[in-house]
Amino acid sequence: EKLTMLPPSLIEVLKVAAAVGSQVEESTLKLLNKDPLAFRLQLGHSLPLAVQEGFLEKAGPVYAFSHDSLQAAVCDLIPVFERKFFHKKIGTSLMMRWNTLDPNHIILAADQMNLCKDELELSSEERVSIAGLQLLAGKHSMKSSCFESARSYIESGVSLLQENHWESNYSLSLELYEMSALVSFIDGNGNADATMKRLQSILQHAKTFEDTLNASVLLSKFMGSRGNYAEAINNCLGILS
Repeated sequence: EKLTMLPPSLIEVLKVAAAVGSQVEESTLKLLNKDPLAFRLQLGHSLPLAVQEGFLEKAGPVYAFSHDSLQAAVCDLIPVFERKFFHKKIGTSLMMRWNTLDPNHIILAADQMNLCKDELELSSEERVSIAGLQLLAGKHSMKSSCFESARSYIESGVSLLQENHWESNYSLSLELYEMSALVSFIDGNGNADATMKRLQSILQHAKTFEDTLNASVLLSKFMGSRGNYAEAINNCLGILS
């Protein structure tokens, strides 16, 4: 009840913070505020007030909700049918600047899109853009050795590809399928059949010999890891020939 009596400008800031998670960096809020068509956040007034009123706690550049129940209560202020659009608005606003985003904001944008992509009717262009975003998030997770997260982002990207993706989005498809097979192989918890299926699809659709190399090398490693040494050697010889 106290939340609904707050100034609208403060409620809006709290809603964005809650949609991001239990904590949010001030730099994230400032980035979102650079998109006037999406957000008009009065940060200079609202953030200190949120801390003063006990809704948020500040630790350096990070603002965190005082309690999980408080974050949940703020989320409840966003009607259920609007939440998917709210997450999309945050993700889209960040995506507009993805060439200059740091890894944490790329991952945040991917997370926001994953919260809404299955509930919204996306255009072909949006599906391709979000798939590319998931690929970037997967790569950053791989660099941090967060293989399970990387797999989640990569498979999310693959799921967004359209039926004719090898023809319409060849380069993106090649990268996503290579990363899908690679993260599954490295993690060791992946589905062996799915890994093999990804590699075979690459070898089937690759346009050049160079485009087959990563998949062929990984296929040899995959065969060797499963004890199929003769097949692995033959595959290596096939690459060399």
